Amino acid sequence: MVLRQIINNSEIKLKEYIQSLICDDDQSNIEYSARLILGNLQSNDYVSIEDIFTNAQSEAHPNPFYKFRKSDKTDVTLPNWLLQELEIGKLSNIDYEVKNSKLCIQYKGLEIALLVDSLKKEDIFPLHDEVEFLTLCLKLQANQLFALSQNKGK
Repeated sequence: MVLRQIINNSEIKLKEYIQSLICDDDQSNIEYSARLILGNLQSNDYVSIEDIFTNAQSEAHPNPFYKFRKSDKTDVTLPNWLLQELEIGKLSNIDYEVKNSKLCIQYKGLEIALLVDSLKKEDIFPLHDEVEFLTLCLKLQANQLFALSQNKGK
């Protein structure tokens, strides 16, 4: 209970920092990540901030820390056609970041994270505005979640 109060304390802003590290705003994932960080802080087995997250990742299954993950695909970039739309086209009002082969989108409080590989030009065009793009991204994210849940039992 105390951890939840610390996380949600608006003066400390721990919740926002953890959200940016895990690219997720789900309260249970934020608390899980905070417990991992706290456990490593209490162990005193670190020299640097990087050590804290390295140790937390090694104990985490699943690993929520997208910003510190080692990725098989270190050079994942957005396709030029999508980058152009996000920078100067119809989608330029959308804030985004590419983190470890995921496109993390923020738009008016909504956050979506999906695999860059799942974005196909033929699915996205001809879209008319951000709302259509975000709706498509939510559908893709739901499909990815469904696929993960199907594979979990195998």
